[in-house]
Amino acid sequence: MKEQVEFIGIDKGNGYIKAGSEIIFPAGLSVTEGEPLSNYRLLKYNGKQYNIGDSRLKFTKDKANEAFLVLALAAIAMRLEKVNKQKGDVVLGLGAPISDYGFLKNTYTNYFTKNNLNFAFNGKKYEIDIKKVYCFPQGIAGFLHNYHNFGSEYSYFNLLDFGNITLDAVTIGKDKKPILDSAISLEYGMTSLVKRIQKKVNHTLGISLAEEQVELALTEKTSVFFNERIQEIIEEAKKDFIEDSFKELHENGFKLQGSINVLMGGGAKIVNASIDANNHQKTIGYAEVMPDEQFANSLGFEKLAKQAYLQGR
Repeated sequence: MKEQVEFIGIDKGNGYIKAGSEIIFPAGLSVTEGEPLSNYRLLKYNGKQYNIGDSRLKFTKDKANEAFLVLALAAIAMRLEKVNKQKGDVVLGLGAPISDYGFLKNTYTNYFTKNNLNFAFNGKKYEIDIKKVYCFPQGIAGFLHNYHNFGSEYSYFNLLDFGNITLDAVTIGKDKKPILDSAISLEYGMTSLVKRIQKKVNHTLGISLAEEQVELALTEKTSVFFNERIQEIIEEAKKDFIEDSFKELHENGFKLQGSINVLMGGGAKIVNASIDANNHQKTIGYAEVMPDEQFANSLGFEKLAKQAYLQGR
């Protein structure tokens, strides 16, 4: 029966996997042999043992592969654990970048629809059927999840989704409908910012930083370095990178100064803090961070998948 189905939205980013409103873990895994030291975040599937969250996967646009299936199974198990369930039918809501949505939609719905999935996670056994998969455009799904939060003053605004790999942007027009012709994906995600910082610190000071160190420096309020010059370089690189992303949006027809700009995604607060510091007065006007900015897409995928399934689509 439809009411027995578990609806789960998964935002399968290249940096992090997110599900629901609170599940988040690095988009990485490693295969382990022999007897594991612990079952924590250990997923057993198809004769292999995977440590979930280890060794981030390399960037790929098409995530219809076993590695991302394994990560999806981990996210499903985490969600099912919260409702004390280990068997049953699942309906998935997934997403794809706006620029790639056309050709990835059918790829994802076909690949991730699977029956008789038997696996173990955190020492518990799961038996599920992924009965139906729906795919939605990133950013737009997050906006639709928060649709009720936008009043009449939001009759025209820019939606900017700062993910790990891409910046997905779309203008929301009259009656709060996305103007699909405006939708673009730019390679101005947070991973590009991290790599720019690594390169600049190494070139200026001859110091190599790990991605995790840079990510901490971008998100924490206090410096994690003994060398104050490192933090200064990070701030300079961050300001320049965000400014470059705004200029690229201008080049693609987005009017950032005369419109409301709503930010979402894992990089939304980093970008908004730079705007609040008056670093970008000549390129962007008013900006605000969407509620649930980091989980808006996964929540949107889930809500839209449930609606589509219950309507028999």
